[in-house]
Amino acid sequence: SNEEDSAQLFMQFVEELLNSPQQQSSGNQNKNASASEKELNAPNINVTWEGSKIVHEFIMATKSHNIESESESEDQRRMEQLRYLKIFLDSDMAVLGKQPSAYDHYATLIRREYAHVDHDIYCEKRAEILESFIGSVVNINSDAKKYIYLTTSMRDALEGMAVENLKREIVSLRKGVIPGG
Repeated sequence: SNEEDSAQLFMQFVEELLNSPQQQSSGNQNKNASASEKELNAPNINVTWEGSKIVHEFIMATKSHNIESESESEDQRRMEQLRYLKIFLDSDMAVLGKQPSAYDHYATLIRREYAHVDHDIYCEKRAEILESFIGSVVNINSDAKKYIYLTTSMRDALEGMAVENLKREIVSLRKGVIPGG
């Protein structure tokens, strides 16, 4: 529909905002969701409350990357929204699966964003966050393997490199070294 096309186009714009290192600190999802809601309600944008609500949900989902299972919903439209949400969240995490030099550049940008944080504290806390990403890959309470990426295509394309990048950065951070820095 025209509304869904408008919402998808707007989410591409918002995704660019989300992937800016300056926008990835804690709490920015709330600011981005509010800003997108304001923009979507502008008179020249053809998105109803439902479309605005979906964009808000997508942005807020970048906080935890946890979503309900498609099988939990019997509503066909909701199942389609969840498929789009998986793609959206995978694109938010795509940077993790970049080639090492590009990933290291990203890590440098993240450090610049947190330049106000003491070096040792930054290294410790950043390593903990990255370990939680890897920790989500293997669920120790279940035989089921969990992945960083929610879609098969992104998993096939980027999962291995993402895990390597995360492990490499964690090792560096534990030594007090910031990749690319």
